[in-house]
Amino acid sequence: MNFLLLYTMNARNLFSFVAFVSLLFGLGLVFTIKQMADLYLTNPGWVNPGTTFVAQSWGALLIAVGVGCWAVRNDGLTTGSRAMLLMLVVTNVGWIVLHTLAIVNGVETPMAWFQVVMSVVVAGWSAMLLRRPVGAMA
Repeated sequence: MNFLLLYTMNARNLFSFVAFVSLLFGLGLVFTIKQMADLYLTNPGWVNPGTTFVAQSWGALLIAVGVGCWAVRNDGLTTGSRAMLLMLVVTNVGWIVLHTLAIVNGVETPMAWFQVVMSVVVAGWSAMLLRRPVGAMA
């Protein structure tokens, strides 16, 4: 594998990237639900008070993930950061399945393929880092 690629695919860069993306989408879901629905749902009319509550709750969770990733970005591969990596693998594999099903079934627009690609990258990157021994410089 290319040395530059190996050098840049470290825990600090992963956690910084996930923090940025999670905060961006989290804030979007908490404060701009209509615009997010217009981008991602094939029928933005599906937004109602129930879906608004779920979207805002999901946004708050993404903000928490972003803050957590930002907090561990300088820790190397500690037990805590490895737990965050495992969480990223599991959640992103789930998102790959859920977004793919939503796109195929006409719930989400093709814009959601961007989410699928991003989740594949994050899940693979996290899994690669999980293979390194505890305490390794990440």
